[in-house]
Amino acid sequence: MTRLPRSRVAVATGLTVGAAVAVLAVGTTASAAPQGAPVTAPTAPPAVAAGTPFSVTGDGCRTAAGSHPAYAVVLTDEAVTTGEVAVGETGPDGSWSVTLTFPVGTAAGTHEIGAVCRSSDGGEPTEFDYPIVSVTVG
Repeated sequence: MTRLPRSRVAVATGLTVGAAVAVLAVGTTASAAPQGAPVTAPTAPPAVAAGTPFSVTGDGCRTAAGSHPAYAVVLTDEAVTTGEVAVGETGPDGSWSVTLTFPVGTAAGTHEIGAVCRSSDGGEPTEFDYPIVSVTVG
């Protein structure tokens, strides 16, 4: 199993979120800060097949201003080599959902999924990490 250290989640999101948010927001900056760290970890299936898409959902990624969404950035421990990162805009209630895929050829066994909530009030972005979730790839 490849471990997904929090620092790696932070680096990966730091490198990709800016561009992803810019693309999703069509050149605008999301303008609001998350309201505290999440109480629960994201939800993912306990077992997935390599090459098959699956959903990861979460909540608690709210913004201070309802008209400006926050974003959840989600990646697997395989993102270090594949570069796959999923970005989901949060709903007004702070919920989000993304689709990920472990690539064909991913080693069978336990793997990790990391997620970060990220938002900005027009200044420095604010973010927090969700607890890491383990899944079994078959």
